[in-house]
Amino acid sequence: MRSRLGGGYHPRAPSQCTTPRDDYDNDGGRRHIAFPSTTTTTTTTTTTTKYPIEGRGDKYDINNNNMCDDIADDDDYCNIRGGVGGDGEGKSNDVGSGYGYRVYPKRWVMLFYLSALNLLSDWTGLSVAPISTITTRAYNANDDYVYMNDNDVQMFVQPEALVTCFLVASSIGTALEPWILGRIGLRRTIVFGAFCNMIGNLVKSGGLPPYIHFNDLHHGMPGTYALYVGFFLVGFANPLFQCTPALLSAAWFPQEERTLATSIALNANQLGVGCAFIVGAIYVQDPSQIVTYFSLLSMLSILAFVGTAMQLEDAPPTPPSGSSRIMRGTLEIFLAARACLARRGFSHCLAVFTCVGIIINVLSTYLDYLVRGDYHDKKSNGNLSASASDEGRGGGISTASIYVAVIGALFQLIIMLSSMIVGSFTDRTRSYFVVTLVLLVLTVVALAECGVSLDEHRAGDVRWSLLVASGCLGPLLPVAAELACENAYPLSENTVLVIMQLSCNIFSALFIPLFKVVRDVGVSSTASASATTTDDDGAALVLGTGRPPYTFSFYLLIVLSAISAVYFATFDGRYLRYEAELAKKRRDDPEQVSLGGPSL
Repeated sequence: MRSRLGGGYHPRAPSQCTTPRDDYDNDGGRRHIAFPSTTTTTTTTTTTTKYPIEGRGDKYDINNNNMCDDIADDDDYCNIRGGVGGDGEGKSNDVGSGYGYRVYPKRWVMLFYLSALNLLSDWTGLSVAPISTITTRAYNANDDYVYMNDNDVQMFVQPEALVTCFLVASSIGTALEPWILGRIGLRRTIVFGAFCNMIGNLVKSGGLPPYIHFNDLHHGMPGTYALYVGFFLVGFANPLFQCTPALLSAAWFPQEERTLATSIALNANQLGVGCAFIVGAIYVQDPSQIVTYFSLLSMLSILAFVGTAMQLEDAPPTPPSGSSRIMRGTLEIFLAARACLARRGFSHCLAVFTCVGIIINVLSTYLDYLVRGDYHDKKSNGNLSASASDEGRGGGISTASIYVAVIGALFQLIIMLSSMIVGSFTDRTRSYFVVTLVLLVLTVVALAECGVSLDEHRAGDVRWSLLVASGCLGPLLPVAAELACENAYPLSENTVLVIMQLSCNIFSALFIPLFKVVRDVGVSSTASASATTTDDDGAALVLGTGRPPYTFSFYLLIVLSAISAVYFATFDGRYLRYEAELAKKRRDDPEQVSLGGPSL
């Protein structure tokens, strides 16, 4: 697909590019192809300019204008080297005369739609996390409403299994995202993701109640199947939004606004999870309200899809700066992964990113259980422990639901704010290694406190322990990702993010069910256990008896984070991107730049 650019077009593939000039520069190992800023067509006397590109695997033969097989770059997007009517070296001409770089107000509309899709995707993916106990009861029989006393019916839905399904589908989508981008381009990729997100929500809600609805999909086995299919589709669409903000900001925003634009789109994920806890925990108070809640998500996804399909564009008619880029994609994600893993230190960053992603996903999934648990009496424990006569329908918001909403929202908010604050510090100091190692050690301590706080004699303390853990976990994801980009340079940052996100989703999908499987290991009642008879599995020799549920589960998280900290302590990578920046500055101004590594 080609987009209008004045009287011509900007290229969507290398074969549409103009013939490059025979001059190259070496920017930290990254080879660039400089293209002429204007081309004159043979069929008209009008002089037009196209988006010149730098493409992965594309080097042009200057003599015959044919593409060779040499690999010019490892990027999976294209660099725009010249502007409309410019000189090809990043200098702008008079915008009023139709030449030079131009920033379009429409760029904020593009960012709004991508951010909204990111928000809706994560909101849907964790929509059952704050209402786990209610969701289980809503779909475990062929009745519209099942009370707590109906314990003999089969439980068809496990809410944590829905999150696992979401993450498995997200892993598949992450692996296919570069291929999809290379085949259909940025705009169609995002629109396709919005369509999958919309269909997934419609299937999950059984239509669009109260306007269009299929009652069989609201409960029982048909409703259960609809839930899993819906969560799978939404999960598959998730990486099509999550891995593309940097590409959209590179095409639409000038250099000084790109970090802000990318951060807004990425932080929309955390806001989506926060919305899931606030809206879900407060609005849904009994199983009969789940359908209405899912219908709300369906309506929002329809609006997002329609708006995206009608207004989203690949790139503006003219580039906003000399370093703007149009994505072209790559099909060689596995070759790129092998190249990244061959870099010293990359596996350390990958281990930290995966470990932290697992912990955040697990705690977000089980936060409803952890906050409600045994830390409230029957009356305040809302839908979990209150009897049918006490609960009723629409009986008001329980204390437990308020706790789930507040703690869940604060958990995500602290992750977002701490990542921005610490990320800004590491950007200035480049002390990635020290910051990561210190935060990993603090994470081990915070998780240990969470495990201890599960004890019934410390009722409620686990809520605040979880918030402390979120402050330690939040900065680790962006810091580990930035350090990986430093080690993988000049490989594409987008490729690095795809590899790390894929690993995180796969292992999270495996660990979430394991966290529940081992929840009762070492758990036994001291009141009923005797000295001679016990049904304990042997773990009591290590853990003791009378431990609350999830104690051993937290031990696994502690061990996982401790192993990651020890392994990361052996980090031996190089700051290749920083070295390239210093080398370039030395060439430009050798008297003011002294060679020195970043602070460790």
